[in-house]
Amino acid sequence: ESTQCLLLGLLEIALMTHAYSPYPTIEYILRRDGYFADVSDEKKDKIFSNIYSLVLLFNQCNKIFLGILLDKKGFWVVRGIVHVQQFIGYLLMIIMTPATDYLAYVGVPLVLGSTIGYIFTSIKIIGVLGKENKGIWNSANGAAVSLGLQLYLIYRQLNPSNIFWGILMAFMPISIIRTFFYTPRSNQFKNGIGWQTRYDKVENNKSDNIFRDAIKILGGTPHMWLLFFWFVISDLRSQSYVVMYQNWLEWAADGDEDKIGYYTDVNIFMGLLSIPMSILNGILIDKMTGFLTAKLEGGSKKLTRKNCEVISCFCFQALGLISGAIYSTFLCFPVGWTTYIAILFKNYANLNLFPIRNIFIYCVTDPKLFGSVMGLCNLYALVSAFTSPFFIDILNSLFAGNYVAFELTFAGICLFGVLAPVLNYLWIFRWDKKRYVLEMTQKN
Repeated sequence: ESTQCLLLGLLEIALMTHAYSPYPTIEYILRRDGYFADVSDEKKDKIFSNIYSLVLLFNQCNKIFLGILLDKKGFWVVRGIVHVQQFIGYLLMIIMTPATDYLAYVGVPLVLGSTIGYIFTSIKIIGVLGKENKGIWNSANGAAVSLGLQLYLIYRQLNPSNIFWGILMAFMPISIIRTFFYTPRSNQFKNGIGWQTRYDKVENNKSDNIFRDAIKILGGTPHMWLLFFWFVISDLRSQSYVVMYQNWLEWAADGDEDKIGYYTDVNIFMGLLSIPMSILNGILIDKMTGFLTAKLEGGSKKLTRKNCEVISCFCFQALGLISGAIYSTFLCFPVGWTTYIAILFKNYANLNLFPIRNIFIYCVTDPKLFGSVMGLCNLYALVSAFTSPFFIDILNSLFAGNYVAFELTFAGICLFGVLAPVLNYLWIFRWDKKRYVLEMTQKN
């Protein structure tokens, strides 16, 4: 039953949870179909930047809200809210036309920002049911997203394109079935999962202030500050790529519409490579953890497997930022073979980002605070939400439209960010006299 739950979660993610990655294709289709046609190109760029900013803002605020609610009300309430958000988003995208293009300000954020709740609840399920294979299962989520992105190749071919959102809406019963038959009603797994838990009560210790304790962990522990530093740099690199990809193609393809259309599709179908890459990355995370455990567990430092998982996270945090620097460098060139290399390293940096963050937070957080801590962690992701509309302005004002200087600057920032996991390792395993993380990972 546990395996069925995890596998159904992957199917759910593949069919309906595609995070931010489809946005360049959605933007391309809306431009092609005449949305916001009555404004200048410069104004249109700004409109699509603003819509993407709303996607990020809704996504992060939604995860904060759902994370706290998960601890207080349980899985069924959280996933029920996601079902409603998802349905409204699909409905708006189905009825939207160029004459009602203002609906994109609500519809696009809802379809891209609501279903992330499925991944969000899956993180805790994997932590409980995934046992010693959290790396593989978390990475498999990323592989499922990459597989699902191939649906957007169909999106380009449909006429009218709105039909696509009706197809996705038809998949919704799968997620509803998973909610009531493959997740627990409450925030605990004591009585298993599914319909048999329909009478379970949510367990909350009224003497505990979950929100206060979660804030205390986030604001008062240096290992979380350094996690924020790493994630903000990684996320800014990732989100700037998404929001600027169509604009970058205009520059890199010198306005050639055929090339722009082709490399829009390339950005999608190269996501297929993320499937084996995600699985391999998950295996490597677990293998590295196993190797470190065999070498360090029970030694003079008294490290546990969870401690070794934390060390593995730091290694892969650094690897993700190095990948960010590499693809930033290859984006300095016009479209061609360098574009394939850039997208390849971009895909790796992205598929590595959230699994590593999720494993780290799961290892160092009290289980009763997990949902709140995970939700509130998305406060730092709001940095990207508020800065996304200004990336185009920064490119034009600070770099005079020069993508080479812009991308090389990002490459330097990514390399500088490698300091975060290095300092975090030193803090937790060398300098932290309170040994908070070591004690928590041993408790978990």
